[in-house]
Amino acid sequence: MISLKNILVVSALVASLAVSGCGTAKPAEQGTAQPKPQTATTETKQQTLSISQGTQNMRDVLKEMKNELANKDEAKVIKVSEKLEENWKIFEDSVKDKSPDLYEKVEKPLGAIQAGVKVKPLDAKTLTASIDELDKTLAKVQELK
Repeated sequence: MISLKNILVVSALVASLAVSGCGTAKPAEQGTAQPKPQTATTETKQQTLSISQGTQNMRDVLKEMKNELANKDEAKVIKVSEKLEENWKIFEDSVKDKSPDLYEKVEKPLGAIQAGVKVKPLDAKTLTASIDELDKTLAKVQELK
């Protein structure tokens, strides 16, 4: 009898957990529905920022990075490099759609820069080469319509 009683208690516990778990599924779905407006605003940003504008923003960041690198201010180089990726995210899909080849040519030096700023001490020669390569590629991207 004790065994049957234990089975009933465990069954009741499992059933109550299942019922309470089912009640919490809807708020979780509602919670995931809230970030959708944020992605919509990101999409709006992508639509309002042309490839030309985005490219120019990135080239300005590259100039700033190069200046900070020349000044040997590692902290500022790292901070400025974050702006590079933020600017690229805004219009990279447009570039990818219009010219997959140029997209890949941007990603290569951009990845090298992102990896290079994580290495201490910064390798100024390698970073400068990647910055120059990315700047030349962005000049070509800027011509896309």
